[in-house]
Amino acid sequence: MSSSPIRILYYPDRIVLQNIRGFLNDKNVDLSDINAIIDATNRLAINVEQPESSFLVLPFDGQPTETNKEPVGRPLGVEAAVGFLGVLHLFSGPFAIFALQVKQVGQLPGAIPIYAIVKIRFAKLFVGADSKADRELGSTQTKLLESGHVFFSVDCDLTRRLQKQYSSSDTLRDSASSFWWNYHLCKYLGDSYSNRWCLKTIYGFVETTELQFSCHEHTNNALEDWKGNQSEAFMMTLISRRSRKRAGLRYITRGIDRRGDVANFVETEQIVWKSSLERTKNCSFSSYVIIRGSVPVFWRQNKGSVKPPPELDAPLDLCRSSFRKHFQNLVSSYGSVVALSLVDQKGSEAILAATYARHFELDVDELCSELSTESGSAFYRPQLVSFDFHFHCSGTDWERGMQTLLQQVKSFATRQKFFVLHCGDEKSAVRSVQDGVFRVNCVDCLDRTNVAQSAIARHLLVPQAKSVYVAGVHWNRMKSNSSSNVGGPVRLEASSESQFNKIWSNNADILSRQYAGTGALKTDYTRSGKRSTKGLFKDGVNSVMRMYYKNFVDEERQDAMDLWLGVAVANSLFSRTLLWSRYNNVQRLSPGGDKQYVMVELREQGMVVTSPESIHYEYPRKSFLQWSKRLSTSGKARLRLWFDESLYPESLPIANPLDLHFHKGGPAARERFLRALVSWSDLSIPNYGERVRVRIFATSHEAPLSFSDWGIPDLSEDSSHRSDIEILCLIVPIPGPNSRKYGLAAVPLDMETFGYRLISAVAADRKLGPAMAVFIKGNISKGLVMEVNEHAYRSTSNPVVATQTHSGSRNPVFNGHNGGVAISLEVSGVALGFVGVHVQGPRELFDILTHLRVGRPDIDITNQFPYFYLSGIVHGDLHWSRRNERGDPIWAKMADGAQVMALSHGISLMKNSFPGMEYLENLDFHQRRLVSSTTGGIDVHPLIDEYIPGKPLPRLTKEMVVCDIWISHLAAGNLRLPPGTDPGIPLNFYVMFENDWVEDGVATKVVQRGNQPYWSEVVLIRMLLTQDVADLGDVYLFGRVMIETPFVEDIVAGYFILPLHATGNFDVPIRLGGVYAGHLLGCLQIQKTPMTDDTSMLWMDSKFPQKEEEEEEEERERVDDSASRPSPHIKRTNKKKVRKWVGKVTNIFRNRHRSGSDAFHTPKSFSEEARQVTNEGPGIEQFVQEEDSPSNNNNNNNDNSLLASSSSSEESSAAYSDREQLVVSSEQAQHHETASPLVDLEEDATTHSDPSNTTPAWSTSLKNLSIHEPGERSKQDNPPSVDDLLSSSM
Repeated sequence: MSSSPIRILYYPDRIVLQNIRGFLNDKNVDLSDINAIIDATNRLAINVEQPESSFLVLPFDGQPTETNKEPVGRPLGVEAAVGFLGVLHLFSGPFAIFALQVKQVGQLPGAIPIYAIVKIRFAKLFVGADSKADRELGSTQTKLLESGHVFFSVDCDLTRRLQKQYSSSDTLRDSASSFWWNYHLCKYLGDSYSNRWCLKTIYGFVETTELQFSCHEHTNNALEDWKGNQSEAFMMTLISRRSRKRAGLRYITRGIDRRGDVANFVETEQIVWKSSLERTKNCSFSSYVIIRGSVPVFWRQNKGSVKPPPELDAPLDLCRSSFRKHFQNLVSSYGSVVALSLVDQKGSEAILAATYARHFELDVDELCSELSTESGSAFYRPQLVSFDFHFHCSGTDWERGMQTLLQQVKSFATRQKFFVLHCGDEKSAVRSVQDGVFRVNCVDCLDRTNVAQSAIARHLLVPQAKSVYVAGVHWNRMKSNSSSNVGGPVRLEASSESQFNKIWSNNADILSRQYAGTGALKTDYTRSGKRSTKGLFKDGVNSVMRMYYKNFVDEERQDAMDLWLGVAVANSLFSRTLLWSRYNNVQRLSPGGDKQYVMVELREQGMVVTSPESIHYEYPRKSFLQWSKRLSTSGKARLRLWFDESLYPESLPIANPLDLHFHKGGPAARERFLRALVSWSDLSIPNYGERVRVRIFATSHEAPLSFSDWGIPDLSEDSSHRSDIEILCLIVPIPGPNSRKYGLAAVPLDMETFGYRLISAVAADRKLGPAMAVFIKGNISKGLVMEVNEHAYRSTSNPVVATQTHSGSRNPVFNGHNGGVAISLEVSGVALGFVGVHVQGPRELFDILTHLRVGRPDIDITNQFPYFYLSGIVHGDLHWSRRNERGDPIWAKMADGAQVMALSHGISLMKNSFPGMEYLENLDFHQRRLVSSTTGGIDVHPLIDEYIPGKPLPRLTKEMVVCDIWISHLAAGNLRLPPGTDPGIPLNFYVMFENDWVEDGVATKVVQRGNQPYWSEVVLIRMLLTQDVADLGDVYLFGRVMIETPFVEDIVAGYFILPLHATGNFDVPIRLGGVYAGHLLGCLQIQKTPMTDDTSMLWMDSKFPQKEEEEEEEERERVDDSASRPSPHIKRTNKKKVRKWVGKVTNIFRNRHRSGSDAFHTPKSFSEEARQVTNEGPGIEQFVQEEDSPSNNNNNNNDNSLLASSSSSEESSAAYSDREQLVVSSEQAQHHETASPLVDLEEDATTHSDPSNTTPAWSTSLKNLSIHEPGERSKQDNPPSVDDLLSSSM
């Protein structure tokens, strides 16, 4: 039980909290009655002898301590508060947060009240003045805390569901800390003090209502028996607890993180108990819990469009581990889990539905085995129920669709049960325990989710109420009289039905406002049971408002939430350590696609990312794990950084991953930053740079289900290959109707038995079309596999249906949908690309290769990977077939340098590499024929078995080299024009060069030629390398020949790769969609110059850490001086400026504008307020000037300004202004020259003016030391307000 209410004593060097609950006249006083708390505080101020009480001391310099002794010294001021919320660090230092006023919003069983916070106060815990930045940041926190959505209960732990608090037989893990919303703020006190002194708050929804149900005996005319029967009343409380883990807003926080926490995770508890006007602990009740949460995979939505489609945002391997962690947490906390997915099975949402189902098929078996070994109790296998809500509940089929949904989930609800506690006169007994939960989700987990949850809750409401009625007062009577009316049918009264719908609709609106900014959609059905035209119009308005919020409001709200929950900090400790390197002109990308300029600093202890508002995101130095540059997005200079969250404590969330965009400097700035980051973090990845073995197998028919049927040789038996890093690619061009769905046709069921780990799996269609999977095996460490991307393209041509003769009969064979799939990854520093196809000839193959997008989206897929492999079934003659004298297929070399081969059964293979890159070892090629007893003959083709060399980590060296590349005599020969271009018309050509070391790319002049363009100019490309170009080994220029068009985007005529290993004349092939499109000739010259002071300006804004001791000391001093001030180096985007301006205008119209004087309030004694009215005595400004003078340096410790928040509206502010008064100590007052400029405790003015007055100062000002009732307020307390003057003049 937390200490509430409390008395706050302000001292020059500390704040002391006193528990005054024992001084209340009524122990069960309503905490929303501020007058009762004021009376108790006044009695403490007047009584000389006080009973023993507990105190919590919050020193400005030291650790909090608890004592039973009265604090020594005279306080500067005294204040009454409902409770203590914790300590939040702002720019200037720590601030204590108190709940000043609350309102009762609901009840728990036994009439235990639940309160919502309506007014708070910030009090600083440091010596010195606060800043304007503190006020601005404090106002954002005030909006969150005074929203009316932060709840607590003094007599019950609201962060834990009732089953956890009352059932000793419940052995499931307690996840209370997930819903303890101010947990991060309470850590300042430590575990022992925080449980006794801090209010445990939740963020979500609370409401209580009274319902009634009627019951009757079994008769033949049941409808007549309802009339005139007596109704039974019961109470229902609905509590929704929003998790603080991965908390955020729509479009900014989606999906899952590496710890298994999902966005918008809310636990909703429906509590039913018998009506009671008096507080009691012996109250029978029933409780049912249901949860919601985002689809537990890595995904995002770019908020640039009106309704952006969902996109997968991480490789399958990373999603699998997070997916299992998430369901492990759910099963350990709730028991069996039924995942009810309401996303569309078709359209833009289909990718989420397919990915969700794919993870269930892949990971549930392993999840069950892990949980079964940990717990000896019976384990319920998690179930996935996919229900396309929009398909079943569209138009007039709404009611029918809801009935279909209930029919699918009724059996699960019966198995899960609900919690029932029977409280008798002597003891309590648990009648039932809920051992399972529904996990409901749609895309946003708002509108459709609330409709489904309310339907399930309504289905269980009457059984809940009936169980409480039977287990309560009439339990004994039921045993003796079996014909009692409670045993008959039960139904809810009509008025109660609408009240139930109302409370669930209110829950939907509040949760939607917290996550999306507006009320929920489809609440007309929740309120009335049917859809209406008014409801549709309201949904349209809310959809438009959600667009406004996501573009102009959500970023500020997210920053405030991150600061409150500890994801971000206002005063970074890392910023006070040695600075290694600083990077400006970097933008941080939110998952919704919004860009914000930030400053990135690499410091001794960690990396600090600072926003324009000086909000810091910290990443410890050793937590850097891996990166990704080849993102399938339009960003050309993006960098994604992943951090190892296992190095963080569970209570410390971080913004992971971190997406950066290098706005200035382009790819070159990104490459320099990445190398500096790897060198600074001292990243070490075991086996990075070792050789990699690549093996590819394909089948021409339906895929085998096990590895043994694939006939893949086990390399672990050979000691020479046991420690190899192996990449295995399995391709199934024609999966067949009996294959596994969602891209798993190429995934054997027993893959992990053979030591293979699935990296990625993809298919061109949900069930049909080519499928491909990539596995890895060996000593795999974190960070060894990076840059995983996948993409699928379904051809527009019709599927082919062939026939074959088997046993004398002709049977149709479905060859599947045509299309292609692609998977790219980087292993041991080497980038590889795999493509699987099923096409109808060269033209369709060209179409697929030009549409597949993995890695760099602006470069052809066949020209961006050092090692590229394509395999599948290609109908038609590609002229790839070559055979030796024995008739065995052999490699054929194409004009562009690619190697191709055509095998039997239609399997074709192509591979190519960058110029100058060789294979370490090409192993023997062979083919096998496998025979399965279940599926007949299965042809499996071992296609590739070879080694490729690895590359070292990209580190930064101390020596910099300026590399000037001169390209002359450029000419394109035998250029094949893209389809759709007229060769008879002269075309305008130009050539573009780019790579990771070139800032923005270099282009030649435009020339007008035929299909043999040439350029007489000399092109200069300048790069700043961290080492000699000859030592890098992977420096290439990516180029493309472009055709300029006047009206549409320029057309790519072909791509090429220009190696920089040697100088002189070059002749490189040009490819387009895997087809030879010509060749490019020219002359290459390279001039290398070590970087000097004259060329150091090219290093942009980064510098390798080379500091002398004097420089280090100066840097520390500079950081200490400016750590709490916003950085002047970070600029705001135009969108940020517009958002801030729109926010101000909106606040004016909504009457929510908060000025600096409103945010900071200084409590004053009665005499100081009177002096300000009469203009007598020194004012606050004069005291501040006296403090700044040398003669008053000792008074600096008395500076104890308080940040007081005003209520969210003028009405609430006026209602509480009369109640809020200051309580000061009744000890002897001091002279005003030594008093604090913030709280004046000087003697009464008449005492000083009349020397003959011998009345003690404490007695003459005794009335000033108490909190006055609203009706006893003196006219001299405060000057008249503007409203008072206006009302008096009228």
